[in-house]
Amino acid sequence: AILAQASAAERANSGHGLSDTSQGRCHTSAYSVSAADSAAHLTATFAPRGSMKLTASWQGFSSELIGTYFLAFTFGVNSLQHTALAPVSVGSILAALVLSTGGVGARPARPAHFNPAVTLGVLLGQRQTLTVGGAVVFISGQLLGALAAGFTYCGILHASLRLKPGDGHSWWAAFIVELVFTAVLVLVVLGATSNKDRHNQYFGLAIGSVVIAAGFAMGNISGCALNPALALGVMGSDSVATGGGFEYAGLFLSAPLLGGLTAAMFHRLFQA
Repeated sequence: AILAQASAAERANSGHGLSDTSQGRCHTSAYSVSAADSAAHLTATFAPRGSMKLTASWQGFSSELIGTYFLAFTFGVNSLQHTALAPVSVGSILAALVLSTGGVGARPARPAHFNPAVTLGVLLGQRQTLTVGGAVVFISGQLLGALAAGFTYCGILHASLRLKPGDGHSWWAAFIVELVFTAVLVLVVLGATSNKDRHNQYFGLAIGSVVIAAGFAMGNISGCALNPALALGVMGSDSVATGGGFEYAGLFLSAPLLGGLTAAMFHRLFQA
């Protein structure tokens, strides 16, 4: 009987010990979860709130710089070699770049700009998608990319490009076509990006098609720049190579920007 009681007590103590061990493990697990939650809370509290914004800004800057570089480089190489189908080449590279880099550095996704006139149009026409600070970042990348492209094609072809009205065409004729076709380009960008269909993959082709049409229509009148950053890249590299190049800076800088402003006004009117 004594042995039976001792055995029962031993089994009871053994069961109690197992229960304590399990309970101890439960407490340890609960403590681990609580500690992890506390650490996550502290990280969220003390982490730099601007880190994600800085990352997005850097991505947007890099995207605009690289895309504008390839666009301006394609424009310059075709123009210096007097390629017959230059508008197709420039429009095609623009469509490809828009489709490949659209949405980088921005939420919700947007097509790449590569053009200060487009950035201005988006800033004024779609205020909810772009801030003034974001516009400054994008335009900075565009200017640097276009300047780098200008020096690249000048170094390769040992020649510089000069923007000016075509033979037999006046300053005002070049100004008007630059303004009108830039307005069309920016209006297409705004219309395509306002589409509610998130799976739309044709906006790049629409944007590139405008450049192709404009190139054939106005190439002999103004050279079809449609882009203040591209124009500055051309004029900057030409200035270093020849000492000139800025004679028509007012035309090729103001006309596209006014075109972007006009497109933003019409877009807001259409969306009202």
